[in-house]
Amino acid sequence: MTDFNYIAIEGVKGVGKSTAFGNVLNHLKQQKVIYSTACPTQQIETSVWDYLYKYFPSDFFKEQVYAFRSNRTAQLTNWQKPLVLGDRSIATSYVSRLWHKNNPKKHICRVDKLEPLLPSPSVILYMKADTETIMGRLHDRTNRFYGKEDETFDKINADLSAYTYLQKHPSVVPRLRNTKWQIIDANLSQDDILEQIIISISKYE
Repeated sequence: MTDFNYIAIEGVKGVGKSTAFGNVLNHLKQQKVIYSTACPTQQIETSVWDYLYKYFPSDFFKEQVYAFRSNRTAQLTNWQKPLVLGDRSIATSYVSRLWHKNNPKKHICRVDKLEPLLPSPSVILYMKADTETIMGRLHDRTNRFYGKEDETFDKINADLSAYTYLQKHPSVVPRLRNTKWQIIDANLSQDDILEQIIISISKYE
């Protein structure tokens, strides 16, 4: 549960989150809106887990890398600002390996244990697009040589199913019990996506 205005943009790889997030930030700056950001999957500082994962890549070390980033983001974000805008959230951690060993509940509990500090969003703006649209955008990306294992057709569909699961089974994810989900039609143009997001944010200001 949150007592501040934390709105996170979520969606699978290729749906256009980074572009939309950047466009929203530009709009907020132009409008002189006071805000802070929370980007729990981005590297803030180098940890020992980053070195271990670089030289000894494994699922365990990768999991620890993102747990460190999540917890560090929680510690460094200014949650007192009127608006905290997130590029991803704890929902991403749930989605990433929800179907691991076909045991969603166990994975959710593990995420909560590893990432206890990151607050739950007040609102998740879920960017949703057709698989064909997503795969087309991934295909058009240039100068990208990392994270390709997360951009396959099967992985994208698995993540889409995971987001649907989180929305339809709130009792399985107590941490998101009070989080509101709103769909953003990401099949549209960047301008139309930006307009949807800005309208959605204004509802909760």
